[in-house]
Amino acid sequence: MRYRRRFHRSLLEGYELGVPNPAKNVLDAMNLAISAWTMDVRANTIANCFRHCKLRSTDNMTFENSDEGGESTQELQNLIKELGYRNAMDVEDVLTHPEENVVAQLLTDEEIIESVIGINKDDIDEEDDESSTMEPPSRNEAIKVAITLNNFLLSYEKTTPEVLTMLRKIRDEIQGEIDFNKKTKDN
Repeated sequence: MRYRRRFHRSLLEGYELGVPNPAKNVLDAMNLAISAWTMDVRANTIANCFRHCKLRSTDNMTFENSDEGGESTQELQNLIKELGYRNAMDVEDVLTHPEENVVAQLLTDEEIIESVIGINKDDIDEEDDESSTMEPPSRNEAIKVAITLNNFLLSYEKTTPEVLTMLRKIRDEIQGEIDFNKKTKDN
């Protein structure tokens, strides 16, 4: 269902751009499938499907570590000591690797806008003499730019999956949900 929705959105996008019969190639289909799987399908959805189809019992699906106290950890530590290494590793350090706790600060849209506005205030003061009001781009222009950027990033070697995911989210926002009821009421 998710793939079909994205496919229809891309067809509508093509019609809005003036392409009467937008052709889809294998790469486009793969990108639509990737978008559908990475952005729309959640782990609990897959777990529910497995449970519904009875592929796994609910007893096997609990992935939580029930051994919080550390009996297994202690057993593993004892086994390592029995091996007789001079510099035996600490099990806790291995299981709770310090780099796993490193987190990045995720900024909200407002924080990003504020930081950009703060940087650009100096530039705006210099440009006040020559400034003219710029018209915001149309939705079609934004879609064309997103498609061009997507094609560029797909061919660029250093593009990470996170960047492509963010671009897909941006394209989703540009496309937006089409409210057919509202359009028919307006007409």
